Amino acid sequence: MPATTSIAIAAMVASAVATVGSGIQAKKNADAQADQYNQSATREREIGRLNARRTEKANEALMAKQRNLLAGTGADLSGGSALLAQSDFAEAAEFEKRLAEAGGETNAIAMENRARIAKAEGQAKFQSSMFRAGSTVLSQGSTTFG
Repeated sequence: MPATTSIAIAAMVASAVATVGSGIQAKKNADAQADQYNQSATREREIGRLNARRTEKANEALMAKQRNLLAGTGADLSGGSALLAQSDFAEAAEFEKRLAEAGGETNAIAMENRARIAKAEGQAKFQSSMFRAGSTVLSQGSTTFG
């Protein structure tokens, strides 16, 4: 085998290996990014739950204050306008709590979607590098041996 053929084969192999290596690295980077997005999703859920608990505690304190104020006026808390006011406030408080939870969940889902996209992009880059490496081998092989 002539020296030029050996050099051409070595160059072809080196090029293919470098191309595959870049694809592997791109996939690793994408997987790391996906892991970060998944960690962010977990944090977003925790933040949503924490905000919901804070909202709930704040509203419980306001409801207790409202009951005390109504009781101080001599209002009957078991019926009429006082009961309706308490019921309306309780509904609004529950809505605020669920809204805080939903906000965290929405943010978490967005992060999980980003993680899936990052993984898919990494896989696509890896597959692309494999095709480019194969193309390089076929192209240079046909030129060298053609």
